[in-house]
Amino acid sequence: RAARDKALDVDTVFTLVGHLCNALGALHEYVTHGFVTADTVLVSASGRIHLSSVGFGEVLPRARGYTRFRDAGLLPNVAPEQLLARPQLTPGTDIHAVATLFLELVTGLPLQQAGQPITDLGLQGPEDLLMCLERATAPSVTARPPDMMSFKVELAEAVRSGRLVRGEPRAAALDLAGEQ
Repeated sequence: RAARDKALDVDTVFTLVGHLCNALGALHEYVTHGFVTADTVLVSASGRIHLSSVGFGEVLPRARGYTRFRDAGLLPNVAPEQLLARPQLTPGTDIHAVATLFLELVTGLPLQQAGQPITDLGLQGPEDLLMCLERATAPSVTARPPDMMSFKVELAEAVRSGRLVRGEPRAAALDLAGEQ
């Protein structure tokens, strides 16, 4: 859609994220994905959601150039617990990634770090939605929703609570995005 100059509306983004939450909820019975990004979520021509690189998040910090890419802001969906010497991946890790993906799809800008105010991306709207997304992208995994399906329900209710407005991002968010 971006190539055709058609913005993704919030309902479309939520539908995509909702399907992604379903897939991750089922996956979490076995493993945490750990690397949910716009590059690992694929949408077929028929609209079917596919998720690649399952389980890659566990080995991501050992990948060559990881620190350099992370420090350059090129891995915005990576949660803080993945930066530990021994990454502590939980469903909350994927919740963080899905929430940052939602924000990137709605605003066109990645959230640069956990705990960054959502308003930095120029997103304004119902307090319920902003709080839901800020909670899901909190630096502490214990502050995030307890599981993927709880996040999906909370996000669905928040999306229905009012209209989102895409305003101008704050200069700090643009500076960080421009560095990529």
